[in-house]
This record gives sequence, C-alpha cells and structure tokens, in this order.
Amino acid sequence: MNTTETKQRTMLEVNKQHADEADGLIEVNEGTEPKPHPLSNKAIKAWRILKNGIVDENPVLRLALGMCPTLALTTSVQSALGMGLSVLFVLTCSNILVSLLRNFITPGIRIPAYVVIIAAFATVAQIMCEAYLPALYQSLGLYLPLIAVNCIIFGRAEAFAGKSPVRHAFLDGVGMGAGFTVALVALATVREPLGAGTWFGFPVGITQPALIMLLAPGGFIALGLLMAVFIHPPTKTCVVRRVFWPRPRRSQLGILPIFLRCLRRGLNQNPSPPLRKF
Repeated sequence: MNTTETKQRTMLEVNKQHADEADGLIEVNEGTEPKPHPLSNKAIKAWRILKNGIVDENPVLRLALGMCPTLALTTSVQSALGMGLSVLFVLTCSNILVSLLRNFITPGIRIPAYVVIIAAFATVAQIMCEAYLPALYQSLGLYLPLIAVNCIIFGRAEAFAGKSPVRHAFLDGVGMGAGFTVALVALATVREPLGAGTWFGFPVGITQPALIMLLAPGGFIALGLLMAVFIHPPTKTCVVRRVFWPRPRRSQLGILPIFLRCLRRGLNQNPSPPLRKF
C-alpha cells in the first residue's frame, strides 16, 4: 500500500469520526479517547419517534387535529383523560395491525381496509368502556364511537404505519396517543378549575368560577393560549426549550401562517381602485 492510499484512508476515518461526533453517536472529552454513545442507534430512533408525537408534531397543539373532542370533552379532567386513553388504545392497536398487513393491502383498497381496522378497535374500546366504566361512557357520549373516524388515527395509518415496520408503528401510536392525551388533560386542567372550581372532581378553592371557560369561547381562548405557550415557550434560553421544543417548521404550524399572510396582503392592498380623472 503506497503513501497516497494510506493518507486517503486516514482522511476518510477522520471525516467519519467527525460526522459521528456531529450526530451525537460518540462523546468526545478533551485529552481522552472517544467513547461510544451509551444509546444505540435503535434507541435514539425510538426516542425520536416518541418525541415526535408528543412534542414535535403534537396532534392538538401543533397540527390542530381532532378539535371536536378537544373542545367538547375538556370541561372535565376525567372526560379528557378517558378520551385520551381511548384514542391511545385505538391508535396503537390500529397502527400495529396496519403495519403487519401493509404488504398484503393493495393501494386500491387501503382506505376501506383502514376503516374496518380502526372501526373494529373503536368498537372494542366502546364496549369495554360501557362494561367497566359506565360513568365515563355516559360522559363521553357520542364522541367515543366517533373515534372510528378520527382524523389523527387515519392520518397516522396512511402516513406512517402503512410504510413502517411494526416496532416503529407501535412507537408512533404510543407517541401520538400520549401527545393527544397530554394536550387534552392540560387543556382540561385550565378549563375545569376556572369554569367549575374543581379539578378531577375535587374543589380547588375558586369560589366564583367563570362559566365562560366551560363554553365554546372559553375553550377556544384556553386552547389558543396553550398552543402559543407550547409552540413558543417564554424562556428562550432554557435547556428544556432547546431539547424538547425545537423551533417549529412551517409545515407544523398548520394554516395559521397562510391565513396571516393573506390577511397582511389584504390589508396592504388598496381596497378600492383610484378614481379616474376625466
């Protein structure tokens, strides 16, 4: 082996080491040998999939999906928690089954197949809730069987579970379901004490609650403030913000930037053309 080939191989090894350092796969301490990262690549990818559903693409606070049950069932923490856990169960089970059958479902029938799979697990959740938690079943009402047509579950089956292995589909279902549950419980934690003076059925000391927080206007106000705090936390230099709250991409902000851009253009334009002088 000549000197030129030795130098090229050495440069390739150095570049690979620098790339691993940039990706966080190895930790480098000054004056010591580089140590391998304690987490493997599979563990890092699993953590990213979980964090994606809870933080990066939270279905409620980032993507604004499932607004009907979000606004209707967050007047009580009990209802919000029951709805979130039901969606978590249906989403995880449907993701696993869709991933298992992804090589057998042809593109032409994938939507009807997803409907049957999701409706089956939604029916199971409804029957189990009615049998063992009748009070929760009465409080959820029509929204429990409507899980079968939840856009979050259909979206993950189409965008992720139908194209990913089973373990990744399972993690995605758990992450998205947990993100949905956390968002509902957080919103209910704001609305129930302020609107009813209780939290999870226990009094919190608010003698004159604001009834508007239990109505639709209070739900929209609380949801908007919660989304603003979640997307842009007030402490910019906090370590938690740098790790768990990265700067949102344009695609994660939904239709809000498009609406603001159109509104700004409409305000900048002259509403009526100038009069012609004759």
